[in-house]
Amino acid sequence: MDSICYLSRNFLRIALLESNKHVGGQLCLATIQMLIIGAVPMRIGLTFGEFVELERKPIVRGEQLLTIEEAAEHIRQRGYCCRQQSLKLLMKCRQLEASNRIWTQDLIESCCDYFETHEFFTPYVEMCRVLGCNYFALLRALKDASERESEKYGTGVRMDDQLFVMHRSPAREEHAAVITFTFCEDIRDRLIRGEGV
Repeated sequence: MDSICYLSRNFLRIALLESNKHVGGQLCLATIQMLIIGAVPMRIGLTFGEFVELERKPIVRGEQLLTIEEAAEHIRQRGYCCRQQSLKLLMKCRQLEASNRIWTQDLIESCCDYFETHEFFTPYVEMCRVLGCNYFALLRALKDASERESEKYGTGVRMDDQLFVMHRSPAREEHAAVITFTFCEDIRDRLIRGEGV
């Protein structure tokens, strides 16, 4: 990964823990476990393409350069436990000030790859890893459920996991876990009575 200065794994874990501690964050360290679908490792966090497909607000556009705050926010939205302090540590040996507007999409992708490799996930994405699916599969299922129920009841149902019950078909050798969502009974009853959600 040319864009990132490699630090020792243990040092980086300690440093990132310290940086998150000081800003009240939580760094999620998973056990060293890789989910394998066939012979291809499954990426847990969102790729940029998946991020766009889910119609999340794209922060990175073409050659646009981002501030470190914007880069950290974008990386968090893709499921990685990232703060400005984390990015400064990754950029420590570069001859650039990390706070400057130097964050290109290529550099952000390199950071996402690093966080993926070292399993620095947000709590929600760590849950996906344990369940045997990736973040995209969970969000895609939630989006599908939101659109399905919006059409059924003729009203906008937001993409919110607090409105749905999550179902999981366990992972098998040939496929990852399958996640689906159905309405919570109380939410369905409210819509039937003509109440908003």
